[in-house]
Parts: sequence; structure tokens; C-alpha cells
Amino acid sequence: MTTTKVTTTATTTSVAHLLRLKLLKSNYLMWKTQFLPLLRSQGLSPIVDLRHCQPDPPGNFIVNPKYEAWYKNGRMVFSWIVSSLKKSVFPTIVDLHTAKSAWHAFARAYASGNPIKIA
Repeated sequence: MTTTKVTTTATTTSVAHLLRLKLLKSNYLMWKTQFLPLLRSQGLSPIVDLRHCQPDPPGNFIVNPKYEAWYKNGRMVFSWIVSSLKKSVFPTIVDLHTAKSAWHAFARAYASGNPIKIA
């Protein structure tokens, strides 16, 4: 018996109504506390988790559906993160392009040495 793991993509594109608290330099832990359940409920927490690697990108004429789903979900989560920021924290991610890099930049910048697990 063979089982096939299906990679799905989240369908929620607008989360402004779910993320009421915008990230400031002073409220990182509260912001993270509201954001993580959303990611987990959509099966997207691996997008920001350092323990998870991205799937192999497609090669010449080779499609990798896992990579395509990972890429699409990653861009969506990045847009959620960006939409949940106050203007004052944008400089933290100005040169970053992935949800994972943004997530961990905020942890480094605003977690204040808390040993709390990031993802």
C-alpha cells in the first residue's frame, strides 16, 4: 500500500481581522503570541521554523510541487507578517525577502534575551 503526502496551500489571504495587534519594538512577545496560533491553524508554522528546510527548487523542466507550495505559502506568510507591522519596525526587515528571515530578525531584535522558543 502506497501513501501519497499531499502538500496543500492555505487559502486565507487576508488576516488583518485576525491579527489585531501590530508589531512594535515593545510588544514582540504579544505579537508572536497572536501570530503563532494562526500559522499553526493553517499548517504553516514550518515556514518560519529554523528546523525545517525548504524543499528542493525545481530544476530544468522538472516541477517540484512541494517547492511550489512552500514558495507560495512562504510569500503569503511574509505578506501577513508585513501587514501586521507598525511603520517603526519596517527597518528591521527592509532587505529581507522570506517569512523565515523576517520572523527571526524580529526575534533577534525584540525578544530581549528571552529564552522563549521562537517557533
